[in-house]
Amino acid sequence: EPHAGVWKVHVDGDPGVHLNVGLSGGAHDAAAGTLGTAARMINSIPDVCAAAPGLLTVANAPMPRCWNTP
Repeated sequence: EPHAGVWKVHVDGDPGVHLNVGLSGGAHDAAAGTLGTAARMINSIPDVCAAAPGLLTVANAPMPRCWNTP
């Protein structure tokens, strides 16, 4: 059953995957998506700084990670 702000992914296979993702926060649910997008960009800064000169795309950049530093 559809719910606003919830994305469902179903992959039939062996093994199968069923994923429900809901973002919430801020004045409305779109604020949580904005924060998630910003977090990905901020967490990619060290990889972008360490990259060789040239065009860096999602296809050739390292997978973003969470940097937890005090």
